[in-house]
Amino acid sequence: MDPTELSDAEKVKLIKKQQTEIERLTKENETLQQKLDEANAAQRRMVRKAKAEKLLAAWQEAGREFGDEAGKTAELERLMKLSDEGFDATEAAVQAFAAGKKKKPDDEEDPADGDDEEEDGKKPLPFGPKKKKPKKQAGMNADAGRSGGNGGMPWPSPDQKGSLAEKLTAGFLAAWKDRAGNDA
Repeated sequence: MDPTELSDAEKVKLIKKQQTEIERLTKENETLQQKLDEANAAQRRMVRKAKAEKLLAAWQEAGREFGDEAGKTAELERLMKLSDEGFDATEAAVQAFAAGKKKKPDDEEDPADGDDEEEDGKKPLPFGPKKKKPKKQAGMNADAGRSGGNGGMPWPSPDQKGSLAEKLTAGFLAAWKDRAGNDA
């Protein structure tokens, strides 16, 4: 149907019909857009919840304790409400917290410290309670990385725990030096 061949009354009728159709399609488009927005929001909530649950699990594994399930749920909801920047910052803090928990505790002592004398000059007994010594801060050796003075072996990093063989060798060597010093 060619609109140029229509009478004025038919043109008005066609325009009203098309305006009604446009209004109906506009409402349908708005409804569909609203459903799409709700679906996208639900997907973002699910992703955020999964990330928050993963972060919460890592935090618990690192040692964070929640009094009860309600406390855990409240923390989960708080994490889900954070902005992306806030969540990233919290995630970095939890990772740092977890990394700090994995380090060697301060109250553990190295068996090969070599400083077995107490303040009064006496050697401690090999059994019974031991006095805790203040933790020594590792110095930077001028010969770091070279293999001198350590029997031709490279100096161990303070971060590395070493193999069982290295630990046993160091322990036996310290015991031998101790006994050799006492017999002389």
